[in-house]
Amino acid sequence: MVNVFQSIRWTLISTVIRRAMVFGLFFYLTRELSGVDIGLFGVYTRLLGIFTLVSLLSLDYLYIVDKENSKKIFATMTVTGLLLSVVFIVLLYCFAPLLAKLYNEPVLYRLIRWTAPILLVHVIRRVLKTAIKREFRFPLLSVIETANVTFYCMATVFFITIYPSVITLLICFFTGDLLEIGLILWHTRRNWMHRELIPGGFRALGGILRVHRIFLTNLTV
Repeated sequence: MVNVFQSIRWTLISTVIRRAMVFGLFFYLTRELSGVDIGLFGVYTRLLGIFTLVSLLSLDYLYIVDKENSKKIFATMTVTGLLLSVVFIVLLYCFAPLLAKLYNEPVLYRLIRWTAPILLVHVIRRVLKTAIKREFRFPLLSVIETANVTFYCMATVFFITIYPSVITLLICFFTGDLLEIGLILWHTRRNWMHRELIPGGFRALGGILRVHRIFLTNLTV
């Protein structure tokens, strides 16, 4: 029971701090970026939100509660997330021109085209966070998530003055996610998840990125 209350306390404090930092950041960005850039980032985050809802098909919840088939469920969840990422990326490529016309923003097409593969980073981050939650290490997860948002906010404030663009915002956003992935891998380096499944996951990721490069080359021809 003590661990439960401790986890709730850490999660609540971390959530309040992160929301406050993000609120302050976007208040700052309203003065540094154009309305078009902020609107493009809003559209992108909405697409990311839709992707988040379907990316793991609720297998993350099953992995947390099932104690007997954890390795199989984790492997299934990882592969499912990566495969659905590829499907969603292909759909984004197909519908990017339509979305650009719908929002009357030609830049949105190029933005989606060049950043769609980064969604894979988001899936890997979700998978690893689920593994941390299953171990009930919410204090650790809260610290790592706060570090991610702190880095994202500080990097954005610094680089946005050099290159004020939605691209800068997205690069800092996903670089923070990469930082979070690195911290989780560091803290699970002695775990079976890190020794057995993560290397295989990154090999799969490398293959997916090679397919993306070929697909992108064909689009430019």
